[in-house]
Amino acid sequence: MNTIYREISHRIVAMLFAVTAALTGCYSSQTGGRAMPISLAKPAYAVDVFYQNQPVTRPYIELQAVKVEYELLLTDKQMTDKNRMVQRGNDQAQKEVMIDQLVLQAVGLGAHAIVNVRYKYYTTAVVNGFVMEGTAVRYQLVDNE
Repeated sequence: MNTIYREISHRIVAMLFAVTAALTGCYSSQTGGRAMPISLAKPAYAVDVFYQNQPVTRPYIELQAVKVEYELLLTDKQMTDKNRMVQRGNDQAQKEVMIDQLVLQAVGLGAHAIVNVRYKYYTTAVVNGFVMEGTAVRYQLVDNE
């Protein structure tokens, strides 16, 4: 049963990314066709998001690790005639979808923030793999006595 749920879950994520890519375009002409990095702009999320090495100024307690990961088959555009891989990674819109998924997990845990958010990708001969992870935390109340 768990395997079926995981398979369905991966297919839904793959379809979501395909739709996102179709609507926004996978690569930006402003970056010369290269994949765009994670933006450090402050979009409005239901919880605060602190990327790796960003300081958190409020005391907190850790609740649980949160993680989003998936693999997508390589596209024809990512391969050349000499079997050299080009155009690795994913675009900003897809990274924001991954962050949204982390936020949903954190909200489900009752978190106020996600700290130490890291993004990694890997490639093999047939797939691109993506991992975004962090730690869901709850802020502690501080007495001003």
